[in-house]
Amino acid sequence: MGIIKKQGVFSLFFTYFGFLIGAVNTFFLLPNYLEPEQVGLTKVLLDVGLTISGFATLGSFSVSFKFFPFYRDNLPKNKNDLFTRIALVSLLGFTIIAGLTIVFKQQIIAKFITKSPLFVDYYYLIYPFSFLLLCFSFFEAYCWSVRKTIMSTIQKELVLRVVTTLLILAFILHLFNFHQFIIAYSLLYFVPAVWLALYLHKQGELYFAREVSNVTRKLKKRMINYGGFVFAGSSFFIVTQALDSLFISGIKGLDNTAVYTIAAYMATVIQVPQRSIISIATPILSQSWKDKDYANIRMIYEKSSLNMLIAALFIFLIIWINLDTFFSFLPKEYAAGKWVIFILGISKIIDMGTGLNNVIIGTSNFWKFDFYTSAILIFLIVPGNYFLITHFGILGAALSNLIAFTIYDIIRLTFIWRKFNLFPFSINTLKAILAGALSYLAVYLVPDMSNLYVHSMVISIVFVGVFAALILGGRVSEDINGFWKMALKKITKGR
Repeated sequence: MGIIKKQGVFSLFFTYFGFLIGAVNTFFLLPNYLEPEQVGLTKVLLDVGLTISGFATLGSFSVSFKFFPFYRDNLPKNKNDLFTRIALVSLLGFTIIAGLTIVFKQQIIAKFITKSPLFVDYYYLIYPFSFLLLCFSFFEAYCWSVRKTIMSTIQKELVLRVVTTLLILAFILHLFNFHQFIIAYSLLYFVPAVWLALYLHKQGELYFAREVSNVTRKLKKRMINYGGFVFAGSSFFIVTQALDSLFISGIKGLDNTAVYTIAAYMATVIQVPQRSIISIATPILSQSWKDKDYANIRMIYEKSSLNMLIAALFIFLIIWINLDTFFSFLPKEYAAGKWVIFILGISKIIDMGTGLNNVIIGTSNFWKFDFYTSAILIFLIVPGNYFLITHFGILGAALSNLIAFTIYDIIRLTFIWRKFNLFPFSINTLKAILAGALSYLAVYLVPDMSNLYVHSMVISIVFVGVFAALILGGRVSEDINGFWKMALKKITKGR
């Protein structure tokens, strides 16, 4: 956990700083200066872009995580042709997927023309958005493989949001009208993609070897087989990530999508530690499987599960107790997302608490199981989303996610336990949950105050104090206690 802990601290700092900027964009700028339909369009554009770029990889990015250790150990950097092949596969994939969206354009538009005509007007913007997102994702995967994760985190979590802020400010200051704003928004990933490419080049890591290496010849069949199965499985997962907003847009309209966007962003904040840990742990776990270092895999699995659970509980509860304050800054219609936040938040806590299941399976020799579980997930979430959104609107989307992903995580957890004898839970898991519950109850001992913002500040201080005391005093996580001791030493030396 040494590398994960060290890089994780830096990644979390930049990620949360980026999310602070993102919160300003999401809660103060977008909903107060754009119409709900316009806010919904930005969400749909993002989700369609994620879907197209995700399919376009054809599973090749997962191949890089799984097989890069073999290339690194057997080839000099300038002879490593792995990312040359991945770039070519991704370009081919993008051409195929983009071509399909053109061929079936009328059928796609027919699903949105009644409830979300604004998306139909700007349908063509899915192409620059998706292509630039694919380019960024390629260089991000490159950074993950060569363990340069901090820079990719800075670009994804910080720079991307700063660029978004600048675009929104240009709109607010009437430098852009909405038409110009949304076109500029479709080019959002240009800056971080170019930045990562230049960074990798400067670090001496960016090579595109033309000649087919012996490693590629030797592993070609295995990589194609692995990539094919992973692509099939990830295709299911990609669909689930965008399905809720696309269903809401088609069934209920872009204004409902805007409300769901705000709620989903709150839930995304909970996942920040998970995103950072996955980016750092993926190449390490891949190397550990190759080296048969099962002790390291066990340690990473157990510690990551506990630490992510603690983080998820803390973030979710601090958001929940301050929710009325958050909504006070938004137009009234966005308050409809309150219980969506609660349901999605519980879903994220369960997902993070069960640990790095997807990475453990995906980097092991049983990676085919990823396909089977992803198929189960799509089987659950597609009809669930359609039925529940039709009857319960955005609340139905949240319920569908909670049900489907809980079953999905339980299946993966059970598989890892039975196949590898790895189990992420311990008595400290129960301590963490109890600490969260007691800290939440402590908030209700605080008398209500006449000023909403003063009350919010006081209960936040009480919650943080009680939660920190219980986690540190109960020695729930040795990593958190170690970090706390290190921080105290630095503060003491500073004096």
